[in-house]
Amino acid sequence: MQKLVLLMAVLAVAAPALATTVTVTATCDANVVTLRYTTDGNQPRAFALDIVCSKDANIVKVEPLLPAAEKGYWVYPGTIDIINGEVNDYGTPVSPEYYPETKQGPNAMTIEMGSLYVGGPNKPATNANFLRFGLKGPKGGGTSVITITENTIRGGIVMEDPNENPTVTLTGCTVTFPNLNDCFPNTTGYTAQYADWVTYGKPDCWCGQYAKLVPMPPSGTWKYQCYGDAKGDTQVSGKYRVYTNDYGVLSANWKKGAATDTTWNRCADIDHKGQVSNKYRVYTNDYNRIANNWKKSDSALTPACPKVDSQS
Repeated sequence: MQKLVLLMAVLAVAAPALATTVTVTATCDANVVTLRYTTDGNQPRAFALDIVCSKDANIVKVEPLLPAAEKGYWVYPGTIDIINGEVNDYGTPVSPEYYPETKQGPNAMTIEMGSLYVGGPNKPATNANFLRFGLKGPKGGGTSVITITENTIRGGIVMEDPNENPTVTLTGCTVTFPNLNDCFPNTTGYTAQYADWVTYGKPDCWCGQYAKLVPMPPSGTWKYQCYGDAKGDTQVSGKYRVYTNDYGVLSANWKKGAATDTTWNRCADIDHKGQVSNKYRVYTNDYNRIANNWKKSDSALTPACPKVDSQS
């Protein structure tokens, strides 16, 4: 009951009604969705929105975006905890699932966010980002459409003048998830390498520019692995991409190559080919690739790994 009383108090603090239009737009950037509101003058006093993500996208993190303490939409009516008139816990924008008419499940939520201020200093801006959340998609990749609707039982978008009925536009976005099962191209030109990539445990370093970077190599990229960068790093203050660390990886895995042997480092297989009737995956061709690119910097190499079968 205290929470409902607080919400009514928030909505009752009214200023002259000026705005007639409110737009909430979702922007998808990789797997992060950001919500932004825009008004033509008079600010909303509170938002109650239903957010639904299609298919197998799961909401993994919800974060309010506040310009400063107690400025913006920092009152969360559904979860705020008040003891003896004092805020014990501000809570979260996500409404509890046991409330009526609440979107729930891993791919949906209802958010409640209000503002509380007197005068100008803490008044929200007329347009600003106010919420963002992360998404986790299926390993096989795909797309998820993010839709936003007003939660009418909670008032939807409530203006400073609660009697004002603004024109509301809500625009979602679409998130595209990469295929985390396959980072190596399974297309014409890569047929032989792709088959070997699967056989040898799908090593991330072979994927070059398409690598998932899990785990992250020291330099944060595998774009030069097919040139001899078996370590995934640079040396001499970033001057050399192919140098002694790479030779060390090659040497430690020399003449190894059994698919059933998981102890050898697949990143040492520079050309992604076997030798001596496929007995050795780390052998002279890999040594020659390192030797040919010895002491070369990133600027001297084209980050075009993996190369097609005919060039690998």
